[in-house]
Amino acid sequence: MKTNKNKYLAVLLSALLVACGGSDNDDKDKDSAYVRVLHASPDAPNVDVFVDSSEVLNNVAFQQGSGYLKVDAGSLEFSLRVSGTETIALEASFNLEADGYYSVIAQNEVASLEFEVLDDTTKKNNGSTDLTVVHASPTAGNVDIYVTANGADLPNMVTLSNVSFDENAALGNVATADYQVRITGEGSDTVVFNSATLPVFADVTAVAVNSAKGASPVSLLIWTDSVTAVLDATSEVRIVHAVDAVSVDVFAGGAELLGDFDYKDTTAYVTVAAGDLAVAIAPANGGIEAALETL
Repeated sequence: MKTNKNKYLAVLLSALLVACGGSDNDDKDKDSAYVRVLHASPDAPNVDVFVDSSEVLNNVAFQQGSGYLKVDAGSLEFSLRVSGTETIALEASFNLEADGYYSVIAQNEVASLEFEVLDDTTKKNNGSTDLTVVHASPTAGNVDIYVTANGADLPNMVTLSNVSFDENAALGNVATADYQVRITGEGSDTVVFNSATLPVFADVTAVAVNSAKGASPVSLLIWTDSVTAVLDATSEVRIVHAVDAVSVDVFAGGAELLGDFDYKDTTAYVTVAAGDLAVAIAPANGGIEAALETL
């Protein structure tokens, strides 16, 4: 379900955050709904959440999300404040349907803060495993998304093509297996994000958000019923040529990473595979066999 942004969605955001703080109402006669929230706005501050003027959650930060939590169904009053202040960012009443499941994503840069609401009720009740992919990175542009068997070559056929910010798509009835998610620019075969192994054994929502690193424009948050984690198979390094010597080529993992790298040159962040990595340096155009040093 996708709604008009700031009022109803803001309410749902507050609702889920309230749920994160728990409820003291154990009245079994009341209907309940289930909601979760993800803070995906890269420059928005941490927030405190109030329900009926009582603080129920504080200091919710970028890339933090909750699992599904039970709240009373019906109409409630909520407010969202900048953490540690009296400044109200959002304030509204809302209605959640009984036995409904909802995912609420606070996204976009703070100047254009908005909310994406996903109605997960059918997904939670259909008895199958579903993978939902959400583009919530406001600076990444349109992307192609590949979901493959773990370790498979990038296929010729894209899984989800030309996905723009604020869009989401569900892949239903996914087989239980290990997967890999890779993201490229729309129409490109250059991978800008490469996930670690994604074991799919239950419903999963994968949310592309702004990266906190230097090179890749996005990171992928894996959001399950109870956990939110960054699933990234890469690291990022900067390289400096600080020896007054010949131009060099730099190899990482047996492949050329930099060519014709001159004295005093410095790179921006370069993406490499995480883990142990063999690095070799050779005179420019000499090939890896002419490596001067291997670390």
